[in-house]
Amino acid sequence: MWNPLLALVLIVQLASALHFYTVPGETRCFYEELTKGTVVIGKFDAYVNSRGDAYEAASNLKLAITVDETFDNDHRVVSQKSSSSGDFTFSALDSGEHKFCITPSYVDKRTKVRVFFDLVLAGAETIDSKRQDEVSVLTNKVKQLSNKVQEIQREQKLMREREALFRDQSESTNSKVVRWSVIQLIVLLGTCAWQLQHLKGFFIKQKVL
Repeated sequence: MWNPLLALVLIVQLASALHFYTVPGETRCFYEELTKGTVVIGKFDAYVNSRGDAYEAASNLKLAITVDETFDNDHRVVSQKSSSSGDFTFSALDSGEHKFCITPSYVDKRTKVRVFFDLVLAGAETIDSKRQDEVSVLTNKVKQLSNKVQEIQREQKLMREREALFRDQSESTNSKVVRWSVIQLIVLLGTCAWQLQHLKGFFIKQKVL
């Protein structure tokens, strides 16, 4: 039997789901902020418009999945081509915004495609789906509370990282400003000294002094 207390020590999962309509060859993207070390599990299912408003699975419908790190010159961490139903998993190497893109391909370019996409973010092991029926009501409540705590911690960590980055950038900018101010002051004093020397020589030449 599943022990409810395990939910208190697991770094539990955060899930989001969406679905959208598109056509073959069209790329749809969305963005997600991830922290370093986050385990990302994506599951997708796609269907084609067969007749009327009905959508059904098609063996020759393919999906291309890519994930890029927008903060690192769109460095690609996932590039996968698969059937209309499948999943992928990766771990975030650094904290920042990640771009998830889905591109369907199908023989009939005018066919409408409906895509379901589920995204799960986990800090540690996730609960086996086969054991969901064993989880009690108390376990679910503890899990929900843990999810909220984990989400708050994740947001706080992102805020601290952004504040540290902003502080470093501010200190670097202030250092450059001070350096240039000193250089400008030296140039100004040198120019004044040169002008005074030039005027002194001029007045001596004109026998004013």
